[in-house]
Amino acid sequence: MSPTRASAPGAEPMQVVAVRLTAEELAAVDAIAEREHISRSEAIRRALASSAA
Repeated sequence: MSPTRASAPGAEPMQVVAVRLTAEELAAVDAIAEREHISRSEAIRRALASSAA
C-alpha cells in the first residue's frame, strides 16, 4: 500500500507518487511554485487539474 496523507482536516487522503522530470521541467515547476508562493506538490497538482479540465 502506498503512503497516504491528508493535507488538511476533512481533506481527501493523498498518495505519494514518484515522478521523473528533466532539469528544465523541474525548474519550470519551481518557478511557478516560487511565483505563486506554493509548494512544488501544489504547483504540480494545479497543473494536473488545469490540464484535466
